[in-house]
Amino acid sequence: EKIIGKIMGQKRNQWIIATKCGPKKHGDKIINDLSPKSIARQLDDSLRRLNIDCIDLYQCHWPDDNTPLEETLEYLKKVKQQGKIRHIGVSNFDVDLLQKALNTTGVVTLQSHYSLLEKSLEERIIPFCIKNQIGLLAYGPLGGGILSGKYKKPMQFHETDARQFLYKYYGEHFNEVHQVIERLSQINKPLNQIALNWVRQKESVVSALVGCRNADQVAANAGAIDWELSAEEIALIDDIKCRL
Repeated sequence: EKIIGKIMGQKRNQWIIATKCGPKKHGDKIINDLSPKSIARQLDDSLRRLNIDCIDLYQCHWPDDNTPLEETLEYLKKVKQQGKIRHIGVSNFDVDLLQKALNTTGVVTLQSHYSLLEKSLEERIIPFCIKNQIGLLAYGPLGGGILSGKYKKPMQFHETDARQFLYKYYGEHFNEVHQVIERLSQINKPLNQIALNWVRQKESVVSALVGCRNADQVAANAGAIDWELSAEEIALIDDIKCRL
């Protein structure tokens, strides 16, 4: 946030800023705290680091079983009325929690794991989002990097690396994932851009969230903007069943 604040400088109106609340350090552990007291501190810290007075989209990172959701959202409504945030979003909520959130306040986005390797959202969550005009921010559209085509053999990562615990494609399921990648070779475009375009062309998806380690990766992923998959190519990918 400090880096982004410096980069923005005087061009704040050219940026849409989205950040989150919830996770925080508690001794050696990370806990999720969506209590009003915790949100107040995290929100003010983010505003200070970003050097702005209002965040465009403020999101609950994970559900908090120890804080009633209504309490969390009522507080977010309050800070929205105060002008500290413009819109409220949530992350990793299921349909029941989304409905509960809508009953309390106006939630405009859901951030969840969605890719051509992870299509479980299509069963209930995406239809719910379409019906209720909730924009989907898809994280993991490259499957934690495996849909970059970079990895040619099973990998082991450090236990704190998201590719080890969040993305299940690098170990026992590696061969199945590469069978999917082989089918995608029928589309004569870079693998990473195929994966990104399949996600971003899906109804309800408003953004595909992609990580990067260097400028070359940014440029390679941004190239997906220059073209779109055909209806036949989307149907081909839709037909791929990846049971992991």
